[in-house]
Amino acid sequence: MNLKELPKGMGKLVNLRRLDIDGTNLQEMPLEIAKLENLQSLSRFIVSKQQNGLKLAELRKFPLLQGELCISKLENVIDPSDACQANLKEKKQIKELLLKWSHSTLEESHQVVLEHLQPSTNLKKLTVKCYGGTSFPNWLGDSSFGNIVSLWIEDCRHCSSLPPLGRLQSLKELFISGMKSVKSIGSEFYGGNSPSFQPFPSLETLSFESMAEWEEWNMIDGITTEFPRLSHLSLRSCPKLKGNLPSNLPCLVRLDVEDCCVLESEFSGEVDNRNIMRPLNLFNFNSLQQLSLVRIRSLTSFPSNGLPKALKTLSIEYCKKLEFPSHEFLQSCKALEGLRIMSSCCSLTSFPLGSLPVLKRLILWKCKHLKSISISEEAAASQSLMFLEDLQVYGCPELESISLLDSSTPNLSYFMKRVCLSI
Repeated sequence: MNLKELPKGMGKLVNLRRLDIDGTNLQEMPLEIAKLENLQSLSRFIVSKQQNGLKLAELRKFPLLQGELCISKLENVIDPSDACQANLKEKKQIKELLLKWSHSTLEESHQVVLEHLQPSTNLKKLTVKCYGGTSFPNWLGDSSFGNIVSLWIEDCRHCSSLPPLGRLQSLKELFISGMKSVKSIGSEFYGGNSPSFQPFPSLETLSFESMAEWEEWNMIDGITTEFPRLSHLSLRSCPKLKGNLPSNLPCLVRLDVEDCCVLESEFSGEVDNRNIMRPLNLFNFNSLQQLSLVRIRSLTSFPSNGLPKALKTLSIEYCKKLEFPSHEFLQSCKALEGLRIMSSCCSLTSFPLGSLPVLKRLILWKCKHLKSISISEEAAASQSLMFLEDLQVYGCPELESISLLDSSTPNLSYFMKRVCLSI
């Protein structure tokens, strides 16, 4: 929507219950909005930078607000006491809250504002974006917020440590990105270091992204499982991360690693000079079913002890130095149904169809030295290709031949080749 401003007479709609301005280009809201005291749903509250504009303190005039609320342009708060007057703590029907500054500019007043914007403990989802303080308030991570199930912390660039989020007993989703001052994560993140304390008892999804200076991920001594229910772990653009990682994740189903060094010691045999490396051993993740490896530039080989036996899908992108595994290695991947290789495994010249016994989908994209895709007589005899349904080959300029036997691939329903210049 191109809506840029609301009518100045909005205050006359005294019985208005719902005001949704999501998707608009509004930069300001008229002060008249403060007269709509019967509002129950307000998608966004924009703090004005004008002296006579809408102040954060005007939020106190909406006692009936419920559902979702976004408070944006918090950098326009001149008097931090306005945050206290907003009285978010008493708005017990608000379930989802987004607190948003426009830019993560270092500013001491941001800390006071965020401290006073403490929401009700009934909150279920919280997002803090572009906060310019150097530390988080005590309420963020306090165990009294036992109803929070989803938490996003984005582009809070000046905080050097994370709040004690392990104390949030109901937290299921945690997304942390753009924390450019964080170098180490340890006991402060878990919320304690006692062996009897179980952090993150309900966490199922954990994502770290764009953590430019993050080097170490330290565990708590004495705790067997740091994340007992974690099913999805994502590490993206954490180029310096090489420290300890969780080694016991009994429920891990999906792992995404992009532009990180965490796998290099495990796969390529590098040794950490400080001798504190506890490499990520994929073989220990017995429940892992989905694995994605992207832009791990020094990765040269797969782990010698194989991939997790339950692995169903494997995606490899921009790992050019990674050696394609042997026929024997592939045959050990007895559960692998989907394989995607994109701009990786530059040594791959021939793909042996039939090496993966239950493969359903194969995508080969920009494998620049690939010359052939073939079925061995042994594979044809063993009927190892009877599951193959989808075969896609893109941008393989040296590809000369694709040998498929109708009797060997009875279920193949989709086949595509594109920009394979030699075929």
